[in-house]
Amino acid sequence: MGITRQMVDKRRRAEKLLAISTGRHGYRYPAWQFGDSGVIFGLDDVLKVLASHDNWMQVAFFVSKNGRLAGETPVEALRAGKLDSVLDAAMVYGEHGAE
Repeated sequence: MGITRQMVDKRRRAEKLLAISTGRHGYRYPAWQFGDSGVIFGLDDVLKVLASHDNWMQVAFFVSKNGRLAGETPVEALRAGKLDSVLDAAMVYGEHGAE
């Protein structure tokens, strides 16, 4: 990403990057959240909507096919520029009957 480890950690703490804790070994950052020019567009907006879910549930949201996104994963939809659709899907994520 061309930034320091401290800046990456600052983004993680600000919930602008998704990280999975590995305990005393630090964090792992799923590669799918990055594109050629850094973090995929809209990731931080979606993370704000998903803030009430733990990090594992957030990962599951991003990488699972979603009926509200015509069967695409949210990552695929974000890469295709469908931020509004992904935000709509994130708002109902985890609700009974929602995909």
